[in-house]
Amino acid sequence: MKKKYKIGVLNELIDDSEDEVAKNTKNKVKQLEDYGLEAEDTRIPLSNYALSSYYIIATAEASSNLSRFDNLRYGYEGSPEGYEWNNYFSESRSRFGDEVKLRILLGSYVLSAGYFGKYYAKAQKLRSMIKREFDILFNKYDILLLPTMPVLPFKLGEKNLQATEHYNLDVYTILANLAGIPAISIPGGLSEKGFPIGVQLIANAFDEQKLIDVAVLLENVEGFEKWIPSV
Repeated sequence: MKKKYKIGVLNELIDDSEDEVAKNTKNKVKQLEDYGLEAEDTRIPLSNYALSSYYIIATAEASSNLSRFDNLRYGYEGSPEGYEWNNYFSESRSRFGDEVKLRILLGSYVLSAGYFGKYYAKAQKLRSMIKREFDILFNKYDILLLPTMPVLPFKLGEKNLQATEHYNLDVYTILANLAGIPAISIPGGLSEKGFPIGVQLIANAFDEQKLIDVAVLLENVEGFEKWIPSV
């Protein structure tokens, strides 16, 4: 990599993560500094509001986009003879899983006349504000670095999480989605018990090459090819 990119380290989010995640992420920063890249602590002041904003917008879009499949706005796919509401509920709605149904209901709620301004419009304003914060950061940094998730992965069936608890696990990955900018998650190491830890890199729009450059650098420094088991 010929150009020495400047890295903005979202240290506030790193410190809010579990100890092993934070330790591993800081180790990635040290590796980049040892290679000669400049790293500096920074923050996104509105990051605490990103999760709620994202899921208001995401559920609203799900409700709107999936309406084509509800057989009301775009017609019924089956035979119109003997059509009953029972057919609608038993056939049409059964095509959606529980999580999809939940998002459609939440999205319909935030788009309803009484709550559009209270929730959806505010979420869109917050989205624009977060995007402006990213624009300011990318005037100073080439890449932003943070963990992929704030916690270590858990075993299948180990935790019976509620939907909102699952959403909280997305708190770091939704930042780039909300701002509409590219991001990449790469393997960053293993915990003491052998659980994988991810490191996330974020770049400005159309700066995907910078993501690839830094990701390749980290993988080479880590010796990622040694992690691949022989088959």
